[in-house]
Amino acid sequence: MSERIFERKVVKSFTGKKEKQDYIRGHKFKGNEKRVKELTDAGYLEKVDIPKVEAAVPDNNVETADQLKHVGGGYYELPNGERVQGEENAKKALAEAGE
Repeated sequence: MSERIFERKVVKSFTGKKEKQDYIRGHKFKGNEKRVKELTDAGYLEKVDIPKVEAAVPDNNVETADQLKHVGGGYYELPNGERVQGEENAKKALAEAGE
């Protein structure tokens, strides 16, 4: 899994020792969570709560996924051969056909 990148507003100009770049007040700084926290604690970046990421909940509706076939361009083919645009519309149409 890739590391999250955070962007914060510079509130006090500085030269990044690790980044080897000048950051001017009002510009944006991008970095990983550890570096952003370090610079925020030192007073160089605006203080913003860093949100915690919840683990993604997988779609447990495997039966529906097996019945839908993505045919490109945002279209899905239902088991009866009908094509529907949009995954949500396709799932809805599949549910209605199953009733």
